[in-house]
Amino acid sequence: MKPNFNSLVLLHTPDTASSFQKDVIMLAACFRRAQRVFQTSLNSGLFLLVSAIFTVSATSNTQAALITSFEESEGFELGTLSGQEGWSGGGAWFNVSNAQAKDGVWSLAVSPGVSRVDSPDLLSSGFTSISYWVLAGSTPSAQYSRVRVLLGDSENANHAALQFYIRREGTGYQIQYTSWIGDAPSTTWATLASFSPTNWNEVSVNFASESKTYSLSVNGDLLASGISLPTAVTTSDAISRIEFWNIASGTFSGTTYYDTVTAAVPEPTTSALLLTFIVATAFRLRSKSKKN
Repeated sequence: MKPNFNSLVLLHTPDTASSFQKDVIMLAACFRRAQRVFQTSLNSGLFLLVSAIFTVSATSNTQAALITSFEESEGFELGTLSGQEGWSGGGAWFNVSNAQAKDGVWSLAVSPGVSRVDSPDLLSSGFTSISYWVLAGSTPSAQYSRVRVLLGDSENANHAALQFYIRREGTGYQIQYTSWIGDAPSTTWATLASFSPTNWNEVSVNFASESKTYSLSVNGDLLASGISLPTAVTTSDAISRIEFWNIASGTFSGTTYYDTVTAAVPEPTTSALLLTFIVATAFRLRSKSKKN
């Protein structure tokens, strides 16, 4: 029986269907040609050579290693976040709330204090980006948002981290991006143009693993690029966790909300998935042929 390539679309999500369909068409043709060659020669070495010749490279897409909007459909409940779906720490200052939401009807509400809540363990290499949406429940007069991304092994005393503050400065607002190695920070501030803290704003960090740098964008506007990651980071795209910190009550007395927190990694290429299927199917045909 010939394989049904139409069933393979289940391996990909709808938003990548266009490029995927192109790969399927190309690889299906490769399979048919390899199958014809294989049927005329049972030499497995020849088949592997043919497979290698017709291997194509598909552009890697990204998929989420972590994405949450703190919704009931994801397993969350209203109330203290700690202990829910792998999140830990923070206590009563960090709650799943229905007071505000960017997507869905719930979000993470952070009250003033001195603590933090941690995302589930993410220790893995290959991250391409992180992003989150943030909103101030009232107009801040100083800092109101603090998020830290822990890089590498979180148990290492010399761990590295990136930290992002948003604050009011005069009549405008700034975002601070900080690289930490242990307790030694290196800090830069960037001005936010046309920024309203009481609206939802998206903070995005994109990693360039080869150059060990990252770029920072807010609401799609690129603020800085080619920013060096901490020198202690040996695997530049390895993330341990994302931490949300609250702000001391003397600095900001309102509530800060976060929603749609995402950490993305590359997904396997279409070609890699399909080539594995092709090789396995061809060797199955070879086994059948030998029996006959």
